[in-house]
Amino acid sequence: MRTRSRTGAVRVAHTRAARSAMAWALLNGCTITRYHLVMNKLDLLRRALSALFSARFIELQRAVRRR
Repeated sequence: MRTRSRTGAVRVAHTRAARSAMAWALLNGCTITRYHLVMNKLDLLRRALSALFSARFIELQRAVRRR
């Protein structure tokens, strides 16, 4: 699902990852449960990367303000 938000680029990448994971699961004959496990891992990775980049951006903003 594509929605517009501040992190639109992340959502589009996540959508592509979802399609990729679904194709991989179907090609390998995985069950729906395994597909959901893969999707959960991808979602956790996406959230971790978003948090990491957000924290780095905030840190850079603070450094600029100190100058």
